[in-house]
This record gives sequence, structure tokens and C-alpha cells, in this order.
Amino acid sequence: MAQQVFSETPHFQIAGILNNLAFVHILSGNPQEAIVCIERSLKMSKELNGEKPHPHIANSLNYLGEAYHALKDYNKAITFLGESWEMRK
Repeated sequence: MAQQVFSETPHFQIAGILNNLAFVHILSGNPQEAIVCIERSLKMSKELNGEKPHPHIANSLNYLGEAYHALKDYNKAITFLGESWEMRK
């Protein structure tokens, strides 16, 4: 069932759902699962929008930063949070 819902066909709504799922994983103490969802979301968003700044890409970068923060990998957290902030400027 989940595979049907989270198709690999790029779509901004699916990318958004994957980000929301990642956020729940972060809150529930599963940052590794969050990273899997975020990376899929980020891949989809970049396929749809390229490397141009986009809110979905900025959200994915922000959530990656949060996930790495939860894992205490502060260098990666700073990198991804900084990229998200730069994209939102």
C-alpha cells in the first residue's frame, strides 16, 4: 500500500507528503527514517524544478538539517540548515 501511495513518479504533492512523513519520523525519534523520506522528496523536487530555488527544496533541506541535528551530526545539520536559509532569502 505504501509503495502505491509513495510512487517514484515525481510530483510536488508526493514530495510534500514525504517531507511531512519525515517530520513525524524526526519527532518520533527516527531520524534515519526521516533522512530516507527527505532524500526521496528532495530528488523529486529537483527533478520537477531543477536546481532553481523552490520552497519544497528549501523545506527538504531544512528537514535534513533537523534530522542530522537529531543524530548529533552538527556539521551536516549546519550545512543543510544553511542551504535552506540561503534558498529562502
